[in-house]
Amino acid sequence: MPKVSVIVPAYNTEKYISQTFDSILNQTLQDTEIIVVNDGSTDGTQAIIDDYCSRHEKIKKIYQENSGVSAARNVGLSIAKGDYVLFLDSDDVITEITLEAYYNALTKYDADVAVGRVMMFGSITERYNEYADKIAKKEIIEVFDKDMLWSLLVSNKCYNRQRLVSSRVLFKPLKYAEDALFFVEYLMGSRPKIVGVWDACLCYRRREAEQSATQSISFSLVENFIMSSKFVYDIIKEAVKTALPESEAEDYLQEIIYKTDFTLITQFYRLLWSADNATLSYLEREHNRLYAMMNDKSKIKMDEFNSDVKVPIFDKEAIAENPMISVVMGRCGGRNLESTINSVFKQTMPSFELIIPASVMKKFMPEQWRGCENIHVLNDKYFKLSAKQVIKSCRLIYIKWPMQIDDRMFRFLLRVDVPEFLRKRFFNLLFHAARIALKLIK
Repeated sequence: MPKVSVIVPAYNTEKYISQTFDSILNQTLQDTEIIVVNDGSTDGTQAIIDDYCSRHEKIKKIYQENSGVSAARNVGLSIAKGDYVLFLDSDDVITEITLEAYYNALTKYDADVAVGRVMMFGSITERYNEYADKIAKKEIIEVFDKDMLWSLLVSNKCYNRQRLVSSRVLFKPLKYAEDALFFVEYLMGSRPKIVGVWDACLCYRRREAEQSATQSISFSLVENFIMSSKFVYDIIKEAVKTALPESEAEDYLQEIIYKTDFTLITQFYRLLWSADNATLSYLEREHNRLYAMMNDKSKIKMDEFNSDVKVPIFDKEAIAENPMISVVMGRCGGRNLESTINSVFKQTMPSFELIIPASVMKKFMPEQWRGCENIHVLNDKYFKLSAKQVIKSCRLIYIKWPMQIDDRMFRFLLRVDVPEFLRKRFFNLLFHAARIALKLIK
């Protein structure tokens, strides 16, 4: 019997799944099995799976008609044989000591769940998730530790398989936040023993070229998130009635309300240029509902979090008329600018306008952004002079060269709780040290 089963749901990840397999096969803990469930891929994913299976006996393959990631994980769990089980998406990887670190911690403490770190990479600046780090630092984690509510991702956790199966908790057929609902249902129902594991790390890939399900905005994704969040809230509300004193129960519920709205703003609103108007209206309604559920303490915290945008505006035309930052993009020597433009629209501070020459618009503007209300296209001749006349904000960023702008940049520049000298220092270190020419004018 293997020590750890790694369940890999796969759908159209021919570019990445080899790296995922390699990261599991190269673990310092070798007594493992890999269960890959191809969820009806239409690209070359199956051919890569077949190749790896022909060379590695520990890989077991299953093919199913496209049924979603939840169904794929459930199928994998149903045939897993390992003492412990880890779920890993087919575009992510784990560091080489991760499985050994999980196994050692779980066996040492006879624990039900182990939680590790998360390092995000790919189309964003490589960085560790601060919430996962807080949990991973802790030796023993209480079930009602509020920090756990901020680390509900499925793939940075390893489970005692028999106890998980005995709980009868399965992934629900949702397209978004299915992992949060899965973990909360297990957490509140089974009250597992949880340990933190600093040496275990999930490397979570963020994609740019082709949007993954968790990095695009659509009405159905928002709807699935809200549905999952409501289930999570109801489960927690019922659990804290008997588990916590009334004041602590209310404090815990406020944390999940705040966290839900925080996620709604971060994962969806702050990328509003990817959403249609119907989705934005739905986001606004749900944000207002959650805000109304907050007590004064939570509202103050949410207002501080949104200090860069003041009150969130869900109307694209209103943002375009009153941007907080103006971005002027020169011709940049006619070089490739698609990734630069994408990094502008992926900013987590959406209140900006983009002023570009007609030649850049024609050659380099990605189709996804062409209809955005905040784009101003000017003739190449006398472009700089014309740009000065149409700029609407008091803050200007002038892009001279192609670059990949850190997705936190605009937000950081507008945070009221960050002193001006620190904003300038961050700006200089992040960009000029990398020989990227930007100009910030107040």
